[in-house]
Amino acid sequence: MQEVTAEDNPYSAGAQEIEEIVTEFCAAYFGGDLESVKSFLMDQYIWDIDVYENSTNEVEIMSVKGLEDIGEKNIDDVCVVSVEYKEEGMDTYVYLTVEFIKTDKGWKIEFYGNEG
Repeated sequence: MQEVTAEDNPYSAGAQEIEEIVTEFCAAYFGGDLESVKSFLMDQYIWDIDVYENSTNEVEIMSVKGLEDIGEKNIDDVCVVSVEYKEEGMDTYVYLTVEFIKTDKGWKIEFYGNEG
């Protein structure tokens, strides 16, 4: 991904923070690092915790969708972004949906899952 300075970034401060977190989360998720994935989740995470299973193909992240809709948020506000990616050799895109909630400890993930 191309590095963007704060002056160049068109997103709100909250969206920039989520963009940074989702980038780090994706590195852990696609890298198979379950312990790191857990560090991004809210304390009361109720869903199955998993990581990307297909380690034989390289994954290319194309974009993060939904950041432009995020303004400044308050505690307990929810934001959803989709990470568009594709596996090496595949023609179709897959989406990793990530739902964030703003807590007193910062943004935490309250749900994530793949959509084909």
